[in-house]
Amino acid sequence: MLFKEIIGQNEIKNQMILSIQEGRIPHAMLFEGPSGIGKLQLAIAYAQYLACPHRTSTDACGKCPTCLQYAKLQHPDLHFAFPIVKQDSKDTCNDFYDSFRNIILKKKYFDLDDWYKEIDCEKKQGMIYEKESSEILRKLTLKSFGNGYKVMIIWQADKMNLTCANKLLKLLEDPPEKTIFILVSNSPDLLIPTILSRVQRFHIRKLTQQDIQTALQEYFTQKNLTHYTLNITHYTLYNNMSTQQKLMTNWRWWLCSLLFVATTVNYLDRQVLSLTWEEFIKPEFHWTDEHYGII
Repeated sequence: MLFKEIIGQNEIKNQMILSIQEGRIPHAMLFEGPSGIGKLQLAIAYAQYLACPHRTSTDACGKCPTCLQYAKLQHPDLHFAFPIVKQDSKDTCNDFYDSFRNIILKKKYFDLDDWYKEIDCEKKQGMIYEKESSEILRKLTLKSFGNGYKVMIIWQADKMNLTCANKLLKLLEDPPEKTIFILVSNSPDLLIPTILSRVQRFHIRKLTQQDIQTALQEYFTQKNLTHYTLNITHYTLYNNMSTQQKLMTNWRWWLCSLLFVATTVNYLDRQVLSLTWEEFIKPEFHWTDEHYGII
């Protein structure tokens, strides 16, 4: 994943790029912040930039064999741990890796509910179990590919049970050579204090209105809907990109968003617009005719 593929977050991107260029590479980091703002994506982009032998001043090259492996999340030095729900003999992240890889490649931005739905465990709460700590150690003691860095990304690290967290703590205190941990968490206060004290913390901020507007512009341009000039000055439909993406994939929300962000409605027949308001937008948002003027 390239930095340029991630919505917004330019300040933290530049900070990460500069730290690699200057050789200031922490062995343990925590990317914290609200859900759906690109923390996992930033972690992957950081790992790819670090691994790319032809990186530029702003991003990985995206073309070399290393980048091509990262684009498919198949690089041998990139590892993940994440919450799972035990199913029969499936009790480590290895058993769910294909599903995790697929949801990243398919949706890019997603949350825990999306993940549980992906693995058909919507009514259960996942966890990173004790056994995973042994798997993490095993993976990180393997010889690295091409003598590069090994990167372990722990998504939703606050879901580690206490035993797993304590075992991880020992790895953080004495990590294998050229090993980087990137913990990703929506709720860092749920991590044990001894882990928090051993990581360099990066607070990832919510996407701005301008970030979302730019993303929508690019989306509609890609869909050849160039009739629309996007404007979300008065109403921000969602406050994070994960929900924003759901809006794009669910046709009712997509239709609502299309109407809200269009400052020019000549492309739509006015009667169609009125019908859409009555049949979909009013019941979806529980709004009244007083809101009609914003379209």
